[in-house]
Amino acid sequence: MKAKNFVIAAGNRPRMYPGIPDLDKYAITSDDLFSLNHDPGSTLVIGGGYIAVECAGFLNGLGKEVTMINRSTFLRVMDNDMTFRIIDEMEANGVKIMTQTVPVSVKKIDDNLYEVELKTGNDKISKIQVNTILVAIGRDS
Repeated sequence: MKAKNFVIAAGNRPRMYPGIPDLDKYAITSDDLFSLNHDPGSTLVIGGGYIAVECAGFLNGLGKEVTMINRSTFLRVMDNDMTFRIIDEMEANGVKIMTQTVPVSVKKIDDNLYEVELKTGNDKISKIQVNTILVAIGRDS
């Protein structure tokens, strides 16, 4: 290959959720979602930025059961009015929205089912069973 200049655009990889080793083992990222060779089924989306909202929205549009959790608010860098409209519309269309909620642990139930323990801002613990766990909390270089 010959050229006067070359551009190397390595890109970034999606960030995985820190502190929960089993989550790293069982969760996928937005990059992985587009190369699945099976139906994602019911999906837990962890994150509240553009990618999390986008993935939750199109999975819901495909008829999948979607729960979206985030430790703070969704779309923090966006106009609050627009954020509320988007999240309200997603909820009205069937996406379960949980703010101030973080994953605590994950356990594999069988080949295509995981149980995720969640903790809310008031320290309430709950569990959810899903077929796919999608982590969309940002990207690392």
